[in-house]
Amino acid sequence: MGTWGAGVFENDETMDFLWEVEEGGVEALRDALDQMIDAAGRPEAWAESTAIAAAAIIAAAYDGRADLLPEEATALLASLAPSILEDQALRDRARYAVHLVLTGDSELLELWRSSGESDAAIAAIAEVQTRLSD
Repeated sequence: MGTWGAGVFENDETMDFLWEVEEGGVEALRDALDQMIDAAGRPEAWAESTAIAAAAIIAAAYDGRADLLPEEATALLASLAPSILEDQALRDRARYAVHLVLTGDSELLELWRSSGESDAAIAAIAEVQTRLSD
């Protein structure tokens, strides 16, 4: 996974995921969360990363703040927000996915630890968690 920062959308995987969301809408968000949550054993880093990205989009729909998202996602957020807000289970699933990454045996966080930037990555993920809870 090519990365250029510790933010949620500062890697190739999550930027590519935006295209999936553009094509698949809310169902792509749900699929990303389900792939991570339903993974047997330890989810792969890419699944955790896209689940966190889905959770960030969902959080932005709820709090109306797109500052966690790249510019490319603002129009996408505007079109998806009504559908996201209709589905409380989606928000609950996003909360659970973020919780699993932060408290479980996370391959994604292990990669960040090995790069020496785990504090920044954890802070970015924790920000998503906080905004999903508000």
